[in-house]
Amino acid sequence: MVPMGAAHGTIVLVCVMAGVGLALTILVFYPGYLTRDATFVRGYVENWYLGDWQSPLMTIVWRLIDPISPGTGSIFLLMATLYWLGFAMAALAVARRSGGLAIAVLLLALVPPAFMLLAMIWRDILFGAAWLLAAAIIYFVADRSGSSYWAVRGLALVLVGFGILLRPNAIIAAPLLIAYVAWPACFEWKRAALSGADETEGEKRQARNAFTIQRGKEAVETGGVLAGFGDDCDRRAACHALFRVKIVG
Repeated sequence: MVPMGAAHGTIVLVCVMAGVGLALTILVFYPGYLTRDATFVRGYVENWYLGDWQSPLMTIVWRLIDPISPGTGSIFLLMATLYWLGFAMAALAVARRSGGLAIAVLLLALVPPAFMLLAMIWRDILFGAAWLLAAAIIYFVADRSGSSYWAVRGLALVLVGFGILLRPNAIIAAPLLIAYVAWPACFEWKRAALSGADETEGEKRQARNAFTIQRGKEAVETGGVLAGFGDDCDRRAACHALFRVKIVG
């Protein structure tokens, strides 16, 4: 059981560090980098066009918050805020065990592979930040009960659904996060990871079997073609011809 409380000084330090991290992100990256894909989405926002090439939800959210900072600033601020809020909630939860580990969690947010991507105006960044916050708030209230816990669980499910609508292929990973939201005290990440690894290995075996069957069919077809040639020279010439056909095809 995670201890219920954390030192007041640690809580204040975590909040201050998260605020400084957010301020640093804004100072360094604001208003964000508009990629080619995001340029099209920005055009959808300006023309209020809901296409299916990019997530319509991205267009809707961007349109609603655009008055905060017209242009890329609004969506950038949303992504950065969700990102640092997620790390702050995770750090506050860890602070119940160790203040040092809580600080380490916040320092992880500054690791370049994650931190540098905050500059990109991508739906992937918004999706990742939303799911990070969903997992963090459930981790924060995992040992609590009452109406507030159910409200947080509902918020987490909304964030999970938000991520799926932003990136539909995320539905493959969504069951793991939904299971954690539903049963945080019983969820074991190791077991879930092993289960996912077993499924992946099964898919690989199926792919290998399908490839082997296909190669076998091609060998039978090739053998039937070559059977019509008499001597070895004719067979070799036929093999070269079939090989060229495979390459061109």
